[in-house]
Amino acid sequence: MEQTNLVIGNSTIDAILLRDIARHEGHKVILEHEGTRLEIAVKEDKGTIKPGGKYEAKDYFAGKVQNFPKREQFGGGGYNSVSYLRKLLDNSFTVHYLDVSNPSLDTSVPGESLADKLRQQDIEPEFLCMRPIPLNLVFSESSDGRSDKIIVKSPLKTDVMNQYTRQKAADLIGKAYAVLFNSLKDENLASIVLDESRKNGLLMGVITTSLDPDYVLKQVVPYCVCQFNYDEFGFVVNPNHKVEGNENDRIESAIEGIRNLRKGHSARQNIYVTLGKNGVLCSDTFGIYHVRLKDEKLTEINDTVKFRDESTCGAGDAFAASVFRYEMLQSVSVEQIAKLACRDAVRYLGYSGEVRDWDFKTKKFRV
Repeated sequence: MEQTNLVIGNSTIDAILLRDIARHEGHKVILEHEGTRLEIAVKEDKGTIKPGGKYEAKDYFAGKVQNFPKREQFGGGGYNSVSYLRKLLDNSFTVHYLDVSNPSLDTSVPGESLADKLRQQDIEPEFLCMRPIPLNLVFSESSDGRSDKIIVKSPLKTDVMNQYTRQKAADLIGKAYAVLFNSLKDENLASIVLDESRKNGLLMGVITTSLDPDYVLKQVVPYCVCQFNYDEFGFVVNPNHKVEGNENDRIESAIEGIRNLRKGHSARQNIYVTLGKNGVLCSDTFGIYHVRLKDEKLTEINDTVKFRDESTCGAGDAFAASVFRYEMLQSVSVEQIAKLACRDAVRYLGYSGEVRDWDFKTKKFRV
């Protein structure tokens, strides 16, 4: 029997800048090439720009960066997740992708639209056409381009849902066996997702600061399998979460945040907090588990993938696609799902070696 899976997200065009074109100072990104200089100011809510961070520009910059050398590709949480999910699922599953933006052209490939790119991957695209596809600037100051990459997102135009877009979204969501939404930015669409998906099977959300934290805690957390990015976790869940500082203190802060979700916000589904090179914190109703690759395996993986030329944006989105796949099975423990998803994420990064169960270490904490 064919089962329909739906991924809902916000695609982008990622503009990968050459290393000697971009740098950062304080709250500004500075682009310089052949005598042309451009400063892009970012919002200050996340502090000064630092390697590994994601920031939102104060003003639209798409037209201003056209003359700077860059490589453009489709990206964004929803696009990355649905592309990898399609690779993980067999042909008994159909995969649909719902995006609030327009099926924009990829400026690096003449005549190829986002819809074309999705269909080439055997993904059925649906667009609500509520706003233009946004542009992200992606750059790094080191040769490996992974651990210190910086992402600057363009501001989003206001989404406008009308009767047609509401009904189209509700119809697609209502027919899906399982729904994954990634970084939703509109509470109206989120409400449709929650209302329609509760009638069916699995509902999973990749949660970022794009939705109001109070809405997430009251409306999303009690009903969804939730995945959080470590650096954004505190903005949504735990105001005292330490993004910087001693690694053990940071992880302990995130553990307290998970406990807060369980006890204070009625979280009943599995929870995942991705930690980058430090693995993942995952939780069911019985415990919290820190799942991490052993140091020797992590070194082997890093030595392999650091020479890749491609952008490695989207490893967290690949992790989400893998979690979504195994959560659908409903017969795998949260610890095992975390291990399998970590394995798939490093494969996404380009590691082709074996990652076995004994390559991980796990530590359990009380809920």
